Parts: sequence; C-alpha cells; structure tokens
Amino acid sequence: MKFLVSIFSLVVAFSSNSAYADLCTESDRKNIAYFGSDYEPEVAYEFGKKIQAALISNDSQQFVDMFVGEMSNGPSIRTILSKNIRDIFTEAELNSVLTATPSCAPFNSSGYMLGPGTIWYAYYGDGTFKISALNVSKQDEKELDRTGWTVNNKMINPHCFEVKWRSDDNFEQFADRFNVSLSELYPNIGYVFGKQITDFDSIEPSWCKGDAGCEEVSLIHPLKECRSESYRVEGNSIFVEKDFDKKGYELLKSIDVVICEQLAPSIDGKCIEAYVVRVSGYRIGWYGLYGLFDLNGYGEAIVPLRYFKSKPEAMEAEY
Repeated sequence: MKFLVSIFSLVVAFSSNSAYADLCTESDRKNIAYFGSDYEPEVAYEFGKKIQAALISNDSQQFVDMFVGEMSNGPSIRTILSKNIRDIFTEAELNSVLTATPSCAPFNSSGYMLGPGTIWYAYYGDGTFKISALNVSKQDEKELDRTGWTVNNKMINPHCFEVKWRSDDNFEQFADRFNVSLSELYPNIGYVFGKQITDFDSIEPSWCKGDAGCEEVSLIHPLKECRSESYRVEGNSIFVEKDFDKKGYELLKSIDVVICEQLAPSIDGKCIEAYVVRVSGYRIGWYGLYGLFDLNGYGEAIVPLRYFKSKPEAMEAEY
C-alpha cells in the first residue's frame, strides 16, 4: 500500500510538471550546441517525461523500447520484461527518477540523467533519443551474494583478471608473438591456450625496448602472484590500488568446472573453480569468465576463458 500511495503522489507531481514546459532557455540551446548537437531542448525534456510516464504506468515494454540496446550494466531486457518495474529499482531509486524534473540541456558529454545517475539517455540523431545506461543497485537474482574470490583464505587480486585494453595493445603483443589473430584472442580466448599459446609466462612488450623498469604483459597469472594482503571492500566488490591505479572486481556467477574445462579444451591442466567476473578500472568495466586452473608444469593460475560485451550477455550466456 505504501508503494501505491507513493506512486499516486508521483502521478500528481508528474502531472504538474507540464507547468515546466516553457522552462527551456536559450542557454540550454547553447549547451546543446557546445556538445556538438542541434535539436530543440524541449525534445530532450519531453523524452525525460516519456521515460517517467512509462515507469509510472508500469509499462515495461514501453520502457525497454526506449533502450539503445542491451545495457552494459543492470538487468537484461528479457529480465525487465519478465518483471514488475518495482522489482528492477529500489523504491528510493524509482522515487528519485520520478520526482526529478527532466533537463533541457545535457548533463555532460554522456547526455542526460534522471535520478542520481540511475537512468542516462542521449541524443542519437534524426530527432531520436534513447536510454543509454541503467544503473540500479538491486542485485540480479542470479548473481552471487559473495564478497571476493578467496583461495586458501587469501583474497585474489583484481590485477590478475586480465582484460583487453581499449587500445588492444596488450593483446596485440601476444597476437604478434604467437601468430594468432585478435579475433582468436577475443572473445573466446580460452581456446588458444595449449594450442597456439603454449608458453604462459608474461612477455616484454615492444614498447619497453629493453627498459628494465618496464612492466611486462600477461594473459595468465600464477596464483602465487595473485594473493592480495591489502584490499578494500565496497559492497560485494574488492578494490586494490597499485601505482595510482585503482582496480576492482565482483563475482557475478559461478560456473561449473566441466564448462570451465570445455572453454579451454587444449590446456594441460584441471579447472578447480570458475566465475563470471565484473572487472572495473579506469572508470570502465569489463565482463569475463575466469577459471582457477592447476596447470601441469606451471602450477595454479587464473586463466581468462571468455569475454562479454555487457553484464546481460555475461549473465545469460549459454555454453
């Protein structure tokens, strides 16, 4: 009943928002132009109201129809359509979105937001706006409620979950060294281990040019180098700072060891446990499936097996 009363109050408040229809100003037009776009600010304002209307009416289909595609974070479109809107947001998140007055000018280069970054939307040309990001705190029912990956009571360091850099530079070093293509390394990297790549040691990248202080690059990390004595816990995430670089991770889903070994069929070793992991750093996030293997002649190590473009893809992948 409390939720229904809250929604009724928001409907009244939302209806009164029509009084703001003339709040857009010339300054808003200048801000839009500053970010390289050309459209009427009222169009952005009305799109924000359209998002609110879909949530007030509890119309999941109308809501997801405004998505640019699957969100990199948050629940999948299929999950949203299968649930009541109130099961996607917390009550506080929903209230913050519905009581916000949609803006006439973009917040920054990423576009517009409703609530404290809960929903982001942006202009995609030809008068079209789309929801570009959904940041909700409710945990997916499929997610693990577990803080960090521990082995023998030692926390694994987030730097041991190797990801492909935005520049591709780290993967290109291995592609050149072992004569494999980037498409073989990403997304299904597990298939190259024990086949094209048989030496799992780190390598000196070409940009080091004999510099003794230059850091080598790796794909597979020995477990003995992955244990972290100093780390910070934020929710279910583990964060470690190294040389002014803050990196973190969160376990999202447990993967059966049989599937783990199927994703690296040529590797000489046994999978002990595996998880889908969200890795964060440099203000962006990556999603990957990693296995703890006992490799013959190498020992226990964290092995990347498969990468994903988004959280929904990672959570709903079939093997």
